[in-house]
Formats: sequence, structure tokens, C-alpha cells
Amino acid sequence: MYDLSLVTNELRLNDVGKSAFRVLGIDLGTTNSAAAEVVVHPSKSTIDVISIEIEQETLSGTFYNDLVPSVVALHQGKMYVGEGARQIRSLISSYKLEQYKDIFWDTKNLIGVRRTFHRAPKRYRSAKEIAAHILEQILSNARSQDELQIESAVVTVPASFQFAQRSDTREAAELAGVCLSDESLLDEPVAAFIAYMYRHAPPELVNLARPKNLVVFDFGGGTCDVALFCLQKIDGQLSAAPLAVSRYHRLGGGDIDRAIAVDILTKELMRQNNLSSLDIDYKEKSDVVIPTLLELAESLKIGLCRQITNLKKFDQFEDSASTLSQSSPKSCFVELKSGAKLTLKSPSLTLVDFESVLKPFLDPDLLHQQESEYVSTCSIFAPLTDVLERAGLEPRDIDYCLAVGGSCLIPQIQEALNDFFENANTLRFNDAESMQTCVAHGAALQSLSVALRGRGIVQPAISESIAIRSSSGPIELIPANSRLPYPDSDDWASIDTLKVPRGAFSKNIDLRLELVDSKNALIMSELWSISPVVNKDDPLSLKYRMDANHNLQVRLSLQDDPTREFAHDIENPLTNIVNPNKTREKVLELEERMRTGTLDAEEQFSCVREIADLEYDLGNNEKALALLARLNRSKPRSGILHQMGLISGRMQDFNREQKFYRAAADLNPRDGSSLFNLALSYRRNGDHANALECVKEAASRNSDPAYLVLKAMVVKESGSDKRQYESTLNQALITFDSLSTMDEFQLHWYKRAATMINDEELVNKIDEQMKSLQRKSAIGYDDTGVLPAGPSDLVEKSRWTG
Repeated sequence: MYDLSLVTNELRLNDVGKSAFRVLGIDLGTTNSAAAEVVVHPSKSTIDVISIEIEQETLSGTFYNDLVPSVVALHQGKMYVGEGARQIRSLISSYKLEQYKDIFWDTKNLIGVRRTFHRAPKRYRSAKEIAAHILEQILSNARSQDELQIESAVVTVPASFQFAQRSDTREAAELAGVCLSDESLLDEPVAAFIAYMYRHAPPELVNLARPKNLVVFDFGGGTCDVALFCLQKIDGQLSAAPLAVSRYHRLGGGDIDRAIAVDILTKELMRQNNLSSLDIDYKEKSDVVIPTLLELAESLKIGLCRQITNLKKFDQFEDSASTLSQSSPKSCFVELKSGAKLTLKSPSLTLVDFESVLKPFLDPDLLHQQESEYVSTCSIFAPLTDVLERAGLEPRDIDYCLAVGGSCLIPQIQEALNDFFENANTLRFNDAESMQTCVAHGAALQSLSVALRGRGIVQPAISESIAIRSSSGPIELIPANSRLPYPDSDDWASIDTLKVPRGAFSKNIDLRLELVDSKNALIMSELWSISPVVNKDDPLSLKYRMDANHNLQVRLSLQDDPTREFAHDIENPLTNIVNPNKTREKVLELEERMRTGTLDAEEQFSCVREIADLEYDLGNNEKALALLARLNRSKPRSGILHQMGLISGRMQDFNREQKFYRAAADLNPRDGSSLFNLALSYRRNGDHANALECVKEAASRNSDPAYLVLKAMVVKESGSDKRQYESTLNQALITFDSLSTMDEFQLHWYKRAATMINDEELVNKIDEQMKSLQRKSAIGYDDTGVLPAGPSDLVEKSRWTG
């Protein structure tokens, strides 16, 4: 719960003490970073937040700007941070530089990920070390511009950052010479809203009559953070309770720039130089051509967006749209590794081409991330839809949408937000500079609050209660609206009313520990296997605490033997957070493990297999298939061949799909799954005769009712005997187990069968069970084991039923 009334009241008070001082707020961004300060002086009756202009050395002289490109370059024995490094990136081919070796950008996306830049020199070998150089540049400028003591500093992080990422950010700050507390790390969407409230303080928000839903849409150069809050008055104070967070760290203005560089500029470069798409290989395009064109792509995009904005301001856009374009008067040069020099003359970006590039970023239906060899695209509606679904809301339920971040300056993005949130009041800053620096300004206000009051404007709290389930009912651990950390110290809260539900003398007891919120929604389920000897009603000791970053620590032990302890930590148990790029981060970690670890042959096999599975999940089919083919050469395995069949089917390469499934079935004659999928492949291609033969053979290997459902479908579609269809389907229906015992595969095919007999009531029951299974799967639910015994005088159960 965030106490936002302090922004409009307490921070404007005159009583700030006798000595003058300064506080800083730093937005450590993926594409650009920024800093702001508040100078507090006893003689001044008001305070103001001011952006800090940062001095940045370039090859052509000194550059001053409020924004610092988050780029670091090593060139001719010197380090360049910010604008100088960004300009060098546009000459990456001429200077023979390589990303992650002597030039670094977009490294914030690797914060908290176990990946090293092994070709880089010392002090440049990790994302946090690169972040430290950017922070150091900002801090040294801030210190040199004013002799006043810096009393406090706050650095912002994406709202979805977890412990490892926040820890790396703190370490980066320490390397830069500043120590950060829990309250010195501020979530970016919250910082933006603090800045907006401070600058504008709309009366309808300050004097809120009823709870309102606010979305902060932070669309920057490298990430898209969407945070959903419930604004409400509590004890007369305006507060914001976080409901859900969705972060897509491969969705940003940089991805739009890259799409322009690849789809427009690279194609034009090849055309002007009489080259085919195959004349330059993948690596040189990725390492040389595209990085050289990124700077040009960004400048053309910004220029075109300014034109669109100005034309719309004077109602002249419609008349100019068909011919609108942005050109650069300078030619662009790309030097290949062979020494050949390519020239792109009069580079330009038309409105038609720009809207073609934007199409997948604004698609309301295709919400999955799409990757090619060179470009990653994702719709802005993916994080927006995701955050609403996780909070159980619809677009029409949103009252306010605050749009921040440089990419929200794109007019088409602004229009898409207005159309999506049809009932919402869209909040924006008055100018482009404010929109790009508001996060730093909010951080500076948070820093001022820490310096003046010993605590931030943002006082972390939990919006829901947390309880532990016992055999008698839930026992409340942390009440709703409790401020964090809980308890208010480094101590642990504890309860001693739980007991062992039964004794064990020869085998372990699996004690199931479940935590729920005040709506009785499950937020944790874990098993603690207690080894014998243990007696019924032996007392248990539960200790727990939640820190300011919403990390819940739980410790459960036998009171008579504290050495027998269960320990579990949960990050953000009450806030729905999604990071779809976890899969990509996992790939990077596995690749790092293979590069730096000492793995035996079997470990290497497992590592490559896992990478292939993850690439498949990402939709990188050809890469996944190549990795599996490599494994299969050394030792053919049915599981690998089966996966190769799945991938080939996704690629619509039906010949290879069927070949791989048949080979997998031959290698493992006792398993029918490959034959089942082979039957599906034949059915998709209209070959019902082969489909029927395969599913019969599969059913002879496995007595799975799903196989009977498929057989019934094929029999019906092939026009065979109706009695055979009905008997096969009936046999399938009576063979399925109870709903509660089925996995997702079985539920899917049971639903198929229920649909075939038009049993809507059964279909609805199956749908509910599938949703329940998905919810449990998300938190690793295990319904085995027994709940601990609890006392009889429990909290009224009605409080926990929602």
C-alpha cells in the first residue's frame, strides 16, 4: 500500500531542518538512464525537482543532456559512457568492435542472470558491472555540479524485478560508490505515478470518492512494464495497492528500431549495393550490419513521429499521410569484415513502411512473442491483457491509464491505448522530456522523503491477509494492509499453536504446508517430509517474516527439536508477476553453465536437451531441431525423435514429422505416444486409413482412453460403421477416471469426448477442473500429505471464503 497523499502534502512543508542538502533519484534504464535532484535549503519555502544535466564525452567533443544512453564502449584505450558510446555503436563496423567484448548495450535485461561477458576485460564482465559504470558516470557528474552533501539516493527498478535482480542492482550501486537500503530501490511504475501526482495532483485523484483502478503503462526503449493498482482512501490518505505486474523485457522501442533496421534499412542497403539476401551471412548481419543501422533507425523513427504529432496538432495529418516520410541527408556506411564498404544513400522511412513495422506491435489478437533470426516482436496488448487477466479485470474496468516512457511518444501507441481503455482517463505528462525523466523525478521525491522522515513516500504494505491452512481451518499470519517489513524489525513473527497431525515410527510423515490469502486463494503449497520418530500432537513452531520487497520467509520446526526444520521463501506471494522472458533467461544460464562449467558427457547431454526444449517453447523451431539432431547423432533416443516429430509438425514439414514419429515408435515398442501423434498427423492430412491403423496400434500398446477418443473421431470422419464409432466413444467415456485424478492431457481428450456427445454440463465441469489444475500448476501444488493440526479457536471461516 503506497501512501501517495504525502506527495501532495508533507513534502511541500517548509520545515526541512537547518542545514541545506541534496537528494538524488536515478532511473537506471535499459536504453536511457536519467537522474534528478531536490536541493533542500532552509531559506526556500518550496522545493522543486530538477533533472541533472550529465556531461558525456564523445569522439567529437563534450555532450550535455538529461538522458544518458545506457551504453558503454571501450575504444582506443578509453571508456565512453552514454552519448559517446552510442555514437561509437553506429560505427561498430569501422572500429571493429563486438557486443559484450568492447561495447555493451541492453545489458539491464541480463541483470540477475548468471551470464558473464567472458571476452571482455576485467570490470566489464557482467551486467551489474556495466550498470556500475553508468551509475558512476551519473554520480560523479552530480557530485561535481554542487558541493552540497548528498543526503540520500534512490535507484529505480522494474516492478517485476525479483531478489536476484534487485540484489545485482544494489551491488552495481555499491560498485559505483553508493549504498542502497530496501527503501532506496523503487519500482519504476510507482516512481512515475509519484512524479505525476506531484506535478499535476488532479483533484479527482487527490479527493478520491471511491476506489479506482489505475494502469501504469511504462513503455521504454528496452522494456515494457505494466503495473495495475487500486487507488483508494484509507484513513483519509490516498493509497495505491498493487494488484498485478507484467513485464516484457524484450518489448521496447529498441525492438521497433531493430525491426526498422532489418526490414527497411538492411533491405535497402542490399538493394543499393546489388547484393542478394544470401551475400552476407547471419553472423555479419547480426554483429556488424544491424548494429550499424540501429542509430539511424532510431533517428528516423523519432523524426517521423514528431512530424505526425505536429501535423495532427494542426489537423493536417490526413492530407499528408500518403506521402509522409522522414529522410536523413547523410549517407550511412557499413564496413564488412572483408574490408568491403557498403553505402546507404539518402536513407528514409515512410509512414507506410513505419506502420508496416508497427503492425505486430499493435496486433490485438496475436499476443505471443514472435522471433526471426534478427527481430523479436510482441504486441503491447500482451502485457496489458496479461495484467488484466491476472487481476480478473476487463479493459472497461480501468479508470486511469498513465502512459510513460519514451516509446509512448509514438502517436500510434497513444491511439492504441486510448482505444483499448475506452472508459479510462489517459494521463500523460505535458512534454516529451517530462515523460522520459518522470521516473527519475519520482525517485528523487522518494529520496527526499527518506532524508526528511526516515522512510519513503512509498511504504510497502500487503493488500491481502496471509494465513496458513490447518486441519481446523486457516490461521492468520499477516493481517491485510500491514506495512512491510513485517514484523517491523529484523525479528521473526511466530505462532506455536500448530501440531503434528499423526505419529510415525517407521516412515516419514508428509506435512502439507499451504498458505492462502483472504479470498482463500492458494499462494503456496509445499511438502515437508518429517522423518521418524514423531508423535501425534507434538508441538510445531512456525516463524515467518516478510521484507520490504515482498519476500516472505517461512520456517517450520518441531518445538522439541529445532534442528528438524522446513524452510521456504516466496517472492511476491500476493502480487501477480509475469516475465515471459524467463525462458530466454534460462537459456542464457544453461549456455553459461556449458561454457564455464565442467560437465561430463551425460550432463552436457541433459543441458543441450533442456536448451532445445526451451528454444522450442520460444518458437525457435529450426534451432531446437538442430540441437536435437546433434544429440540424436551420438545416441538415438525415442524421446528425442518424438520431440523432433513435434517440431517438424509445428513447421508443417509433415514428411519429416511422420518419419520421426515412426522412428521413435520403433525404438520404444512398449510406448504408444509416438504412434498416437503419428495418427494425429495422418488425420490432419486427411489420411484416415493410416490414422486408424496407427491409433489402433497405439491403443494396443497403451490402454489410454484418450486413444479411444481419437479412434472414435477417425472412425466418424472416415465414414465407417456408426456402431463402431458409438461403441468406441462409449468405451472411452466409461474408461476415464474421475476428474480430480486427470492430468491436462486426459482432461483435454475427455472434453473432446464430452463435446462429441453434446454434454454441456460435463464440458463445464471439465473446464473448471482444467482452470483449477492450471492454477495449482502455476505454484507447484501437491495435494499429497496432511495439513498440520490447529487450535479450535480459529478466525471465522467466513473471512477466508471471499
